[in-house]
Amino acid sequence: KWSWIVDDYTVLENELKGITKSFGFDFGLVRYSSASPNVFGYIRYIYPNSPASAAGLMRGDIFIKIDDQQITVSNYQTLLFNKDSYKLSFATIVNKTITASSRQVSLTAVELQENPIFMDTVYTINNRKIGYLIYNGFYPGFDVSLNDVFKKFKTANIQDLILDLRYNGGGSIQSAIY
Repeated sequence: KWSWIVDDYTVLENELKGITKSFGFDFGLVRYSSASPNVFGYIRYIYPNSPASAAGLMRGDIFIKIDDQQITVSNYQTLLFNKDSYKLSFATIVNKTITASSRQVSLTAVELQENPIFMDTVYTINNRKIGYLIYNGFYPGFDVSLNDVFKKFKTANIQDLILDLRYNGGGSIQSAIY
């Protein structure tokens, strides 16, 4: 699954640098139930300074329609991928019931360069300092910034480090080695 052929090598080179045409959010999809063909999307996270962040999307938002069409197991790929714009229609889930809301957001994809250092924070829990880093890709050009994060952690005298790689899709081998 990690090998593929691309029509335009510059697109691949840009992806390895964290540059993509994007709406600025990551999402997952779930069927309503095993008996239903309907699917809903949930937002995992929002890229800073993106169309999604400007539109006020938040982690945990639920969407059920794209361009006024219910998302299903048979149409989700057509509705969600390889498009430069679309309108999301949102819903809420209460007591395992999905209810459409009136909230709709139109988004247009733009070229973004994701800073792979999504979050770096120092927490103090039970008198222990814990560094927490969400690192979303091994993209060249961010190695010095990553060093700055570790300087911050060292200055804070952290005792533990949580390195969150759950959204890290890889990237440059040289940056990974670094």
